[in-house]
Amino acid sequence: MKKTVLIISQYFAPVNTIASIRFTKIAKYLQATGNYRFVVITRSSGDKKDPLLTRDLKAMGADIKVLGIDVMDNFIDRMRGNTGGGNANAGASAGSGTNAVKFMPVTEANAKEKAYKYANTAKYIYNERLFAKRGLALFKRMKNIKFDAMISSYGDAGAHLLAERIKDENPDLKWIADFRDPAIMYYRPRSFDRFFNKMMEDVNRRAFAITGVNRVSMGICADTDRSHVVINGFDPEDTAEIKQAIKSGDGIELPFNDGRFHIIYTGRIYGGKTDFGFFFAALRELIDTGMIDMSEVVVDYAGGNFDLLTEQAAEYALSGMLCDHGFVERKQALTMQLTSQMLLVISWNDNDEEDMLTGKFMEYLNAERNVLAIVNGNRSGSKIYEILTESGAGFAFEEARGEEAKAALKEYILKGYTEYKETGDFSYKGNSEVIGQYSYPVIAARYESIMESGKDITP
Repeated sequence: MKKTVLIISQYFAPVNTIASIRFTKIAKYLQATGNYRFVVITRSSGDKKDPLLTRDLKAMGADIKVLGIDVMDNFIDRMRGNTGGGNANAGASAGSGTNAVKFMPVTEANAKEKAYKYANTAKYIYNERLFAKRGLALFKRMKNIKFDAMISSYGDAGAHLLAERIKDENPDLKWIADFRDPAIMYYRPRSFDRFFNKMMEDVNRRAFAITGVNRVSMGICADTDRSHVVINGFDPEDTAEIKQAIKSGDGIELPFNDGRFHIIYTGRIYGGKTDFGFFFAALRELIDTGMIDMSEVVVDYAGGNFDLLTEQAAEYALSGMLCDHGFVERKQALTMQLTSQMLLVISWNDNDEEDMLTGKFMEYLNAERNVLAIVNGNRSGSKIYEILTESGAGFAFEEARGEEAKAALKEYILKGYTEYKETGDFSYKGNSEVIGQYSYPVIAARYESIMESGKDITP
């Protein structure tokens, strides 16, 4: 008999946001075992639907029911003309999604911005409590369903708040609390710490198991033996059809077919965090020394923050190399990744926020193209560095490694450019067995073990 699992995630298929992917994919591959069915409580949204996530939802058929909750939209952001948004090609970060909370650091804010910050945080807390209140009312109408387990995924906070309330009334229900994003962020007003700290304490005290994309994301919960790091992954099925079309040359338009060396960045750019400086500095030096012809290289961008990329490129007089594709559907973004010569990802690993591993990087691993990662920050040994070094799927530059790393970065870019000019391709030598450990079928199997026994089966 199939077990019934309640998933509480404010972002879920078919909504076109990167935040929807994690538990849509885990549910998909758990359902494929034939052992599970799901009820999902999520946030109602009029956002554009992702065709690939829509496909996943349809494939699960009668084994999944998705129930949406209406909450207030962010009236403060609307007053400011900031609609937020979390397109699936926009990357992942804390608070990503339709009602993203965007703050300026207090130290940099004028009085108006400081007032906005506090008001918007208060609005965020109200909204999350509203989600929990309405979610509990919805849950109470499902008295005929016996749930075997409950999974809640942060962000946003409403998912864990709702899980806490359901646990109050169902103390024997097994609760797995997940952190897709870090719950404790440096840009939150300190006066609201009590709200977040209480949520974390309740999770730490009451959850059967706790999972997160890294240790930092789980905060105080990371210190218990019930905590497990389960990073995001990739779904091989998302690119299988595209790869076959590219191979056969049938029914697909290749976006990069002009003989130039294309380096692509797909996803959101976060001001103050997504720093392309070392990448552009390396390109500038290679161009100035005559080792690369500027006219033969294109830095492509697919996302909604081209202005931020242009500002950074202009500091090195390289804005003419950029090509803006704007927001594209995830299937088109995947096609661009599969047909470019190098995939660029920017991350950070520092004392404020350790080992940022974006969902977009995991998606890149599925492309079978060479990945170039720029890891800013004062800490070395990032997870991205570990994965790329072990798998051979690309190169990771870490700022913390100093001058030697800068030389290696230039060498890697030049290697790709030269090989492409000589052969028409930048050969990919990624180890599929190592990379396969980060696929959602494997991640779902790990999650099943954690959910059933509280123990991980790390490959």
